[in-house]
Amino acid sequence: MATIVLEDGEQIPCVIRDMSVSGAKLSVARRFRLPEYFDLMVAGRDLTCRVRRAWRRGDFAGVSLLAADGVLKEAAEQGRTP
Repeated sequence: MATIVLEDGEQIPCVIRDMSVSGAKLSVARRFRLPEYFDLMVAGRDLTCRVRRAWRRGDFAGVSLLAADGVLKEAAEQGRTP
């Protein structure tokens, strides 16, 4: 589970379907319009990433991680590579 946080403070629930050091695939209801840039808060990880929307198809969206320091550290600790 995760939350998309928009510039105006609006929060949109979503599910991270896949995540790597460079990006993520999100499941988010198509009724929500996603801006080009937003913050992604990952539930249970105390992790917030600044992201850029790369694509949108139906109930899915792909994002590129812009501020990935926390993700890089976490991935290294878990032995994952990009």
